[in-house]
Amino acid sequence: LYCFSLNPNKMPVYFKANAGDKTDIAVIRDAIREAGTRNVIMIADKGFGSDSNFRIYKENGIDYIVPLKRNDGCIDYSGIEKNGIRAYTGTFTFNGRSIFYLVQQDIEIEKKRGRPKEGEKNYTVKKDLIITYMDQTMKTKEIGDYSRRMSSGRAGYSLEDLQKKESAMGTLTLRSCVDLEPQKLYETYKEREIIEDANKAYKHVLDN
Repeated sequence: LYCFSLNPNKMPVYFKANAGDKTDIAVIRDAIREAGTRNVIMIADKGFGSDSNFRIYKENGIDYIVPLKRNDGCIDYSGIEKNGIRAYTGTFTFNGRSIFYLVQQDIEIEKKRGRPKEGEKNYTVKKDLIITYMDQTMKTKEIGDYSRRMSSGRAGYSLEDLQKKESAMGTLTLRSCVDLEPQKLYETYKEREIIEDANKAYKHVLDN
């Protein structure tokens, strides 16, 4: 497990080798305790997107932006399947590419009654923000890759299967407890690419 800071300095701040039979929940709990992480927004990959992990983050006061697997039950593709691009409610440009988005679930805040105690917030967050983004360039690429495999006779690839998966192609769904506008949330998550680039650099150094 490896944690990389984006602010104030872009650099590794924590790493630990874990036994292969150790559960994700145990690994996350250990990391939070040992790293002493506070007042952060954690940007993670899909492997950290389980309900049990989300509970741990909240219990430890850690904000998060985590992508969901495309088959996650929290994602509703029915509107996209029915209406295609018309199902999306907004769009913006990122690195010269058109990104469309659909807010699947908005943050719901519940005010507490009475005066909050010292150091206590007067509200509780009841729901996370869930937004599905569609990168038109990526969607076209994924459809093209699938079509080439289908044309070459690759087992398991068919027009019927493509039609079933088409609505999810090119999409990225983020779950977050951070109340950000859709474009800002996407841009913040994409900062994770800095981590990927650094990780590749470390691997090249080690290989050499």
